[in-house]
Amino acid sequence: RTWTMFIDTDEFIVFRSDEVANVSQRLSQPGSVFNLLQLIQQRQAMGGESQFEGKCVTLLRLQYSPMESPDEHVRRGVPDFLDPYRFQTLRFRHTEGQKYFGKAIGDVSRLHFAKRKISTHQLLLDQCPSAWGQQHDILRINHYIGSYESFLNRNDRRDKMENRTDKWHDAGNRSIKNPGPPCGDEARSWIQGFVEHFGVENTKRLLHGAGSPYNPDTAMQRIELPCGDDCLSPYDPRGPLLRMIERTALQSEAP
Repeated sequence: RTWTMFIDTDEFIVFRSDEVANVSQRLSQPGSVFNLLQLIQQRQAMGGESQFEGKCVTLLRLQYSPMESPDEHVRRGVPDFLDPYRFQTLRFRHTEGQKYFGKAIGDVSRLHFAKRKISTHQLLLDQCPSAWGQQHDILRINHYIGSYESFLNRNDRRDKMENRTDKWHDAGNRSIKNPGPPCGDEARSWIQGFVEHFGVENTKRLLHGAGSPYNPDTAMQRIELPCGDDCLSPYDPRGPLLRMIERTALQSEAP
């Protein structure tokens, strides 16, 4: 075993569209995150300056609220035989506009867990970077509040059930006041790659019963983001990590 994610079931790893070009194409390909980690490890293009060259990576999290989007935006790019409202990464596209303490992915073949204290947001304090990650990280963790039904069903001993309703509504209200920057669709293309990889019939079987259906009695209001039905942060070609990876790849291939 090598790279392992230490995240919750309502969290998903995505490429950051401001740091990585063609995020939709990359995320639709099976194993894209693992393959990119392997490439970075092999090239060592940053000379040890990037946490992605080490054995543990701490990624920032961006929280997505339960605000709903226009129906045509939710269904964009989703095959007709699937209900996009059952999938958090397709249904919820509004962020709260602030980042949270990170979670880790680590190469467990190189990490040492014996007699070490494990931390939720930094994993291993003596082997993993700061809980805030790095400025030019190429990956991010999306954390989804989810629907009212899924939020109340979670088995989280930190919260009393009577407080859950208020917390869910508070998260949505924060998005109304501050909807955050456009970055709601970076995880969206996974569904296209999933269907292409497994085929229609296997997709129906594997995803049968997933998630919670849309409930108009509990769903929050629909709000349209300024970026419309394709919300991605603009790519910044000055991002150093991938540029240096590509440069070393070209140098190694030169005669």
